[in-house]
Amino acid sequence: MFGFIKKDFELYAPTDGVCKDITECSDATFSQKLLGDGIMIDPSEGVVKAPCNCRICSIFPTKHALMMKSSQGMELMIHVGIDTVKLDGQHFEICVKPEEKVKRGKPLLRFDREEINKKGFETSVILVVLQSEKECCKLHLNENVTTNDLILQMG
Repeated sequence: MFGFIKKDFELYAPTDGVCKDITECSDATFSQKLLGDGIMIDPSEGVVKAPCNCRICSIFPTKHALMMKSSQGMELMIHVGIDTVKLDGQHFEICVKPEEKVKRGKPLLRFDREEINKKGFETSVILVVLQSEKECCKLHLNENVTTNDLILQMG
């Protein structure tokens, strides 16, 4: 009778690590939610996985970010690091192709955390729900999460 009420849209952690609110991001574009609301994860590994079933819309030429559309029609962006665009793709490997349909948990990209950090860049994995009017319920903030953890609900 008082079971869990499923929201319209759910996202799982795109990587393992400590989950934080996007407002804690050192890049104002993200912290001020100029692109939309979301979370960031201080990663404990260098793999980013699909947070939901989705279609890959575009991959940045510098391999540090990609855009996707969920099966429910929500537009998402995953961005690895702060100012990592300056690495011009170095230390990043893309695992998917544009227009590919992927299931939640499929590896999307890999990155070398140690090498990126050595060059002075942060490696936070930022997940943004682009320009959504829906209310965002964030789960597990300031906790360790894995890609099996539900971290965001909307609807």
